[in-house]
Amino acid sequence: MKYFAHRPHPEKFRNSPDDSIRKMMASMMLAIVQEYLGTSPHTSAEDQESARAWIFDDTPASSNYVFGFKSVCTILDLCPIRTRRAIQERKQESENASAEIL
Repeated sequence: MKYFAHRPHPEKFRNSPDDSIRKMMASMMLAIVQEYLGTSPHTSAEDQESARAWIFDDTPASSNYVFGFKSVCTILDLCPIRTRRAIQERKQESENASAEIL
């Protein structure tokens, strides 16, 4: 997914507490996206639904929550709209591939 490609951090973030926060949030984002896509081992339907709700929650409360999708995208310098679109496209590709196998 090209939207999640590694981009160099600005100098101000390297080896700083902010860099650690960014790394933690990137790990969190990756884990949740993997749960949504069903690529994480032992992901249940409930886990997938929870991940879907987090990714696509557009409520004002979610936008203000430090660990909300939009906030995490902002900290990671990702556009929430394009990131959601990329995640949804990947999900659709995965579902289409599964349907072709059946």
